[in-house]
Amino acid sequence: THVVGQNATLVIPPLEDARQAMMQVNTWLAIRTAGMVQPLPIEFDTAAVWLERQKPGQNRNAQMLEQDAQAAARNVYEVTGPYQTAARDQTPVLKRDFPDFDALAGALVADRDFFMLARELYGRGHDHPIKRVEHKTPATSDGGRP
Repeated sequence: THVVGQNATLVIPPLEDARQAMMQVNTWLAIRTAGMVQPLPIEFDTAAVWLERQKPGQNRNAQMLEQDAQAAARNVYEVTGPYQTAARDQTPVLKRDFPDFDALAGALVADRDFFMLARELYGRGHDHPIKRVEHKTPATSDGGRP
């Protein structure tokens, strides 16, 4: 499955079970419908980092994992540096409606918060890696942008 977005395409490996696949599609459609009514409190790179840091390891308990995951997600969402642009600054609606990670994490849309949306939209990536392919903007014949 390929999910084509404005800046990237997500390549999602197939599910083995047809019933599980149908449930996943229904979840995606419900989230899409909610997103048509109001902005969803989700950002891919922030969610990906949060999910990645949820993986157990290094003899740390669940609370330490969650604290580390949220700190990493906050960093991706909020921090701008010489070689990094904060994720929220890349999309005007995120910057307007969710100006910091606390606003993103605390918002509810259709009874879903950032953490639930991250799991429902991208959580399969732990068992079946979801690949992100960035879109390249084609150059014109004179070397400029179209």
